[in-house]
Amino acid sequence: SSGINAEWPLRPGTFNCVFITPLREFEQDFASFSELIDTTVDLDKCDCGEFVIKHTFDEELGEMRSQLDSLDAQIDDEFSRIARLLGAEKGKSIKLDVSPTYGHCCRVTRKDERGLRQNKKLEILQTK
Repeated sequence: SSGINAEWPLRPGTFNCVFITPLREFEQDFASFSELIDTTVDLDKCDCGEFVIKHTFDEELGEMRSQLDSLDAQIDDEFSRIARLLGAEKGKSIKLDVSPTYGHCCRVTRKDERGLRQNKKLEILQTK
């Protein structure tokens, strides 16, 4: 009793035909797909949850990336200004958030909400 099923005889080359050859074909197809992803998708942005085509892929995309980078810098400047206005530490008691309803907005802790309510220069969008 060697553990081999004598009722299913393997002919020479059967294993290669059934398993190895199809796996090699899939591997080649996947390598092409992987190369396509590497050359077109901005993998650095994927880490941030953004799935975008590389800006180097097309000149127009490069211009749009420059505009987006400029807007991101403006948003960060405004975030810093609001944190200073509230006397809050960025990333701890005040966070920059992206809401499907409001877009970019700041989220503050309950403790810092009192200071926000007293500040007439800022608008409260939602409380929880």
